[in-house]
Amino acid sequence: MNKAILALSLLLLELSFGLLFVSPAFCKDTAGSSRAGVNRLKVWTLDQKGHAGGNYTVNICSGAICIRARDFDFYVVSRAPLWDVYAYNPKAKTYFKWKLEQYDGLRKDMIFASWMREHRWIQFAKSFDKRNKLPLVLYRVDTKSDTTQGESVRAAVLSAAADIPVSASALRVHCRTVKVPQVKELAIAGDIPRSLFGLRSNGAYFATYSAKPEIIESSRFDLPKGYSLVASDTLVSGGADTGFAELIPDLDVKRKGKH
Repeated sequence: MNKAILALSLLLLELSFGLLFVSPAFCKDTAGSSRAGVNRLKVWTLDQKGHAGGNYTVNICSGAICIRARDFDFYVVSRAPLWDVYAYNPKAKTYFKWKLEQYDGLRKDMIFASWMREHRWIQFAKSFDKRNKLPLVLYRVDTKSDTTQGESVRAAVLSAAADIPVSASALRVHCRTVKVPQVKELAIAGDIPRSLFGLRSNGAYFATYSAKPEIIESSRFDLPKGYSLVASDTLVSGGADTGFAELIPDLDVKRKGKH
């Protein structure tokens, strides 16, 4: 009996030593998998086009946003918890930084400013985007409180995606970059008649050509390392990219340091 007890004790001791050496490796692999999950985010990716800036690719979720202006090849990124906004140019390797409440976009736009200042948008109907299979909420200007007179005010329509989860902070960055009014949902289309807000063209427009959920690396929402900070919000490019210079006229870059 004593021999049997001794043999059993030795077996248990061997198993204990085995677990002692195996368990840390197992935990390490599990932690690695967990870290990999943290480094990826589920987002909505949209291809959009607007009258003020051309074509955009937008990656957005409740906690982060990345906007690439494809016609000029620059990026705007922001993420929780601080929601500082960075605009950067990969060719010039320059950037500028705003606090969220200071960010009004990459150029001064009087039309956009009047949008936000003079008009309050209210829901009036629901619709459905057949192309992207998205339920929509439709907005129009509240004519009772609006200071602008004329039929064109009543004709303005803004469409927003009811089921894309976003935060107010991400929406602020989006609307101020692509120049559309901010509502409770993500704007995906807008039709603004010519005379509304004093436009001198055929009118403002905003459209979404594709919208789909996907999982991407969270580093997409970070400012790349090694970029130079420029002196003011009108000096976001190093001037090497002429397309970007056209978006922000009279560029005269002064480098302040590297990120």
